[in-house]
Amino acid sequence: MLPCWPSERLFHFIKQAMEEETPENANVEVVYRHILGEFSHFKNKTARVSFDHCAAVTPNLHANAGQPHVPLDSRFKYNVCLPQPFLPPSKINPDCLYVGDPFNQIVQEKEKWQSDLDTLIRNARKGKKWTETLKYGLHTNKVKKKDERKPIYTVNSYIAVAKHVAADPHPYFSGKYNWLGTGGCLSECSVNGEKYILHPTGENMSLLRVTSLDVNEEKIFASKQPPIRLPLAERQRIYQIAGSNVENRGIVAVRQEKVCSIVSLKEGLKRPLNAKTVLEIQEKDGVFVSIDISQMEDKQFCTLDSDQILKLWDLNTSSCTGSAEMPISSADPYSRSWGFVKFSTTSSNLFVLNRRTIYVKDRRMPLSQNSIEFSPQPIIDDCEDLSLLLNSLNSPLIYVATNHHLLSLDLRFGWIQRWSHLMHQPPMYGSVYPGVGKSDEVIILSSSMPRDSNAIVNKWKDGKPVSETFPAGLPSTADCLLRANAQGKCLSPSLKRRMQMSTTGLTLLWQDGKSGFMSLKATSIGDVISQQFLPEVRLGDKNTSSSSEQEHETEIKLWEGWEKDHEIACAKYLPTLRCPTYSYETSFNAIKTHKCPNKILAWQCSFPGSGNVNNNCQFCTEEANDADYKKMLCDLGCYKDLMAGVLLKAWDKEGLTTKVESRKKVENWLKDTSAKSDEFPELPEYDDCGFKVPMTPSRQPHPSKRMKRESLGF
Repeated sequence: MLPCWPSERLFHFIKQAMEEETPENANVEVVYRHILGEFSHFKNKTARVSFDHCAAVTPNLHANAGQPHVPLDSRFKYNVCLPQPFLPPSKINPDCLYVGDPFNQIVQEKEKWQSDLDTLIRNARKGKKWTETLKYGLHTNKVKKKDERKPIYTVNSYIAVAKHVAADPHPYFSGKYNWLGTGGCLSECSVNGEKYILHPTGENMSLLRVTSLDVNEEKIFASKQPPIRLPLAERQRIYQIAGSNVENRGIVAVRQEKVCSIVSLKEGLKRPLNAKTVLEIQEKDGVFVSIDISQMEDKQFCTLDSDQILKLWDLNTSSCTGSAEMPISSADPYSRSWGFVKFSTTSSNLFVLNRRTIYVKDRRMPLSQNSIEFSPQPIIDDCEDLSLLLNSLNSPLIYVATNHHLLSLDLRFGWIQRWSHLMHQPPMYGSVYPGVGKSDEVIILSSSMPRDSNAIVNKWKDGKPVSETFPAGLPSTADCLLRANAQGKCLSPSLKRRMQMSTTGLTLLWQDGKSGFMSLKATSIGDVISQQFLPEVRLGDKNTSSSSEQEHETEIKLWEGWEKDHEIACAKYLPTLRCPTYSYETSFNAIKTHKCPNKILAWQCSFPGSGNVNNNCQFCTEEANDADYKKMLCDLGCYKDLMAGVLLKAWDKEGLTTKVESRKKVENWLKDTSAKSDEFPELPEYDDCGFKVPMTPSRQPHPSKRMKRESLGF
């Protein structure tokens, strides 16, 4: 299947292939042959730099059809609305708007540590002193080398490297994105027929929030009942939430960095819903990387840590019923620590993933034994790794996501299908909508990037899965912000920063028997965003895949109201912006004297309020002293030029002329009631800067261009 490609050469190849009188599959093969030769990242090294690696055109694999084919109607047959706020904005940590996205903090810290390590090793190979020697208390002297080709190391350089490695803030983590959040921290469960959504909240995202849902004939929305907030391990971010239903209560598995908790949801006597922690598992050495809970009646859940130790737990006895050490795919820490576990929804199988292989375990057998293994390396690129697994709701298929593809796997026949999902980062979250007639299902994938979310449709014909829909990119909150800004709305910089936070969870909600569904996304600061998928309405030959303009206006109004609530909730650390005026004389003197660092520092210290800097928000600015501000306003009336004198003085030039004859003559002329409109005072021949210039005929007033006193308003 061909995803959307921006190049005109692609459309030229398609048109040329379709004009030939050959079978359909042969036409497509011609197109693929040209494309693979021109653009494919694994066929052409030039394209590796020229095009995005994730946008490489590759055919969709159909094991049943035999050859790839171009469908006749490949549109995404859902009307996708713009994202809307689902819950009111909650109070957040002010550092999120000043420091940055808290979800990406671990990546930034690891990159900083790796950069220091590379510099330390590079200097040690050259025999130089480490630039941050005082940090470790070392004194490494430079060593002369007789042979420049051989690096030389000192004892102190080895000690510096060893101390820096020991000071690794996250020894289990390595990668360009935070894969600890794989699986997502947004889930839903039912208690006695009532639906609830679960997601983290609080300043450190360590509180579990349970919000009830109301369902009417049109849509699903949050109830007005106050939510439940359950505290878990302090100062540990919630990375994953998995919900299940057991009889008339809900069971929720929550994964934090060092703790995994089991929460029970059931109706109480005094409160409509009661939530409490029934089991808590701690990890001493490593961290938990994945957790899942069974959707069947066997009441089991499993955990996987960074040392690749898989454990199966029984909820009835709160004990571990089995454990196994999973194989490590490679020596790379990025591949060693990551793993993902998922229970099958139709059988007793348990799927365990590393970056290269899928291990299928039968829970009726010892956990250390694998029933079967699958590896997608023959049908994917060398740079791709496994990142997510989802269960199909209409068939025994499972969906496996990689860096650039989504694959469907049947345990009986092997790999069945392949799509190019066209996402910039590996998918971390996903959910499946089964459809009304169960003849097709929609797979929604998302990464941690707010803009990175796609939809893929799989269909069945004669019991065989054959996809006929191109991957569809979904609108994001950035699209809402762009539309609102074009109308002069939602211009708050803090709101823009809040809407750019990373995605940390995804789930789908729908009503049985009705077409259409709703997508919910959680952000790294606890916000929940909804997006409606409505059945497509075709009007003649005009096909629309987005909401109408009237619906867009309604959605923008919702964001305007959400912006006001955000300002109220965050009013303490969102001060009014003010732009004070400072003198630049010191900076010019610093440039002349070549003493920039000291002069600039002194110049910055001269700013009013420089000793008390408010770092609560990135958008805060230094507020000028009220007395100085009023004094400047009073002095503005007597200034001939606000900055010219200061600038000329800094460059050792004379200031402006002190002659005021022109101003006085004009004032006297205006006060003179006997003056006529055609009489102008004689002005001296000075230009705008006070220097005398010769009067040219063009500067002399023309009789036909004289102005009357009434036209000036006097």
